[in-house]
Amino acid sequence: MVFLLVTAIFIDSKIESKYSSWSRGVDDMYAPMEVLLELLKSTKLADRKKAIDELHSWNEQLVMEDALTLLELAGQIWPISDEEWDDPSHALVKAACVFIHDDMIPTLEKNLVKYSYQTINFVLSLLIINQSDTAKKLYKKVFSQIYFQSDFIPSYDERNVIFEHKESTLTAIEVLIENNLTLHPWYEWYYHYLVVIGLEKQYITSTEVPIEKDFITGKLQSFFDRYLEYHQDYKRTYVYEAWKVPYYQLRFYLKNYLTLYSTYCSEEELLNLQNILEWKDNIIRLDYIETLWKRNLSNHAIEQTVQEILVSNEGTHQAYTILKKYKPEFLPTDSTFQTYFVKETADFLFYNSSEGFEKFPTEVEIMGSFQENDQLYGDNLTYYVVRFKSADNQGWMRMLIGAYYTHNIPTPWHPTELEDGYTDFLPWDSKNYEEHVEDFRKYLVGKHGEAKQDEVFYQSTPTYDRHNNLVVLPFLFSFGLLWASDWFIIGLIFPPIWILLKYLHAKRLEKNILVQIRGYYLDYFYFDDPTCVTLNQISKIHYEKRTVAKRERFFFIPLKTWHYILYDYEDKEIYVIPGSSLIEDYFIPTLQSRTAHLSQPPVLTWEDE
Repeated sequence: MVFLLVTAIFIDSKIESKYSSWSRGVDDMYAPMEVLLELLKSTKLADRKKAIDELHSWNEQLVMEDALTLLELAGQIWPISDEEWDDPSHALVKAACVFIHDDMIPTLEKNLVKYSYQTINFVLSLLIINQSDTAKKLYKKVFSQIYFQSDFIPSYDERNVIFEHKESTLTAIEVLIENNLTLHPWYEWYYHYLVVIGLEKQYITSTEVPIEKDFITGKLQSFFDRYLEYHQDYKRTYVYEAWKVPYYQLRFYLKNYLTLYSTYCSEEELLNLQNILEWKDNIIRLDYIETLWKRNLSNHAIEQTVQEILVSNEGTHQAYTILKKYKPEFLPTDSTFQTYFVKETADFLFYNSSEGFEKFPTEVEIMGSFQENDQLYGDNLTYYVVRFKSADNQGWMRMLIGAYYTHNIPTPWHPTELEDGYTDFLPWDSKNYEEHVEDFRKYLVGKHGEAKQDEVFYQSTPTYDRHNNLVVLPFLFSFGLLWASDWFIIGLIFPPIWILLKYLHAKRLEKNILVQIRGYYLDYFYFDDPTCVTLNQISKIHYEKRTVAKRERFFFIPLKTWHYILYDYEDKEIYVIPGSSLIEDYFIPTLQSRTAHLSQPPVLTWEDE
């Protein structure tokens, strides 16, 4: 009997250890990781660079034990610098924290001061994104201790993730206010940017945060003055080829402070800025128009300005977007408007290409279009065949622009996961139109081939549920009856048998239930009933308590436990998946990343609540 008890407790502890971390790891990571760690210690820059590059491209969440090991090593492997290309601590922490989890926070807290400034900034961003009470407490503590050492402001990518969630955005604002940094030279632009995002997403109102009106008005006027220095010579090519960074910053600050100014100025004061409509920069003009429309201020001159921009070579995408949001009655319906969106896309595709060298093509012509079936979701897509010239090459070259949902034309937007803009700079005259189309079709098949549809991004099986292991209490209570009754033996026998049976039940579920995201599909293997749905069929996911299905019950006990309920767009249940079968911290971000390009990605109802 003692042997049975010890065996059961041993089994229980092993299961707890196994399932306290994510169920999905990288089975063959140990040898490669050992090699990378050795390369990081090398005195040769080429070796370190190879290891760092591979760690930065790591996209698999490690099991918890391995992730914690990397977080420990991040504070031990030298050299550590503030340059990303030679910063082992940053590379290791990024590899360990594909998704951050509360179990990582004690290790991060212990090692944080040993990391480079760049890594500390990255970890602080992750703590805001995590938003658990533990993470928030550590973020506030660390930031208040070190904010004066450097400007600990999340990078562009981390900021975008923070802004997706109300709680993380409010935490970032709150910490700056608590530390009196709203007008600090390092942080004032970041604070005001956070406030602007909070206002735009309706996380806050202007009365809920401190705004120094005189400061905002003065800053806005200074940016107006700076723009006027550029106005006379303004050309799109100057903005993107000559002025670049300082002018991008000017646009950014002008929009933010114009938004803040509009929260407290009168309607008359805002309309008095209509000279902006005469400026040459379409982007700034549109920012001003959007500010007016948010206040329900409009007139013929404003609407006419948007229509002019819609057919220009700069801002056509943005003009369409604000029309769709504020004045849908003025949206173009003629498919010829697609021409302007496609040409603007072609300009920037060449601009960002290796051959473009941040210059625009001198000419762009649309030669035709063709339709292709979307291999991901089966939608009908439209692609445009374009030819263009550059100043460095006098001949015409070919380009593919797309994909666009055929049923939504005209529109500048296309699925972000299907950004199939492509050019190989092949001379246009080397083939006829049909041959170019055939080449582009082959390119699309190669890019979105069957193999990529089968790539597994997430997998999990049911975890061992220890919540009902309080049955051990009778075992302890039985000692109190040792001299009072012979029935104490039941208390000794029952708990280990219960734990053993629960273990066998857990193994049965693990063998028969599997959830995975494969390509753009959700597979649910439930005993002898494997099923599959495309991710675009899921309209929302609700988290609620449901009675455990008969096949999953332990000893046929009809307990209520938490389940994820997946619904389609007709509010019919697709799947009812037990909470123990998913690792939410891993499943939800994976699902969101695989559906980000959809016009209506799945809604998580418990987040709204």
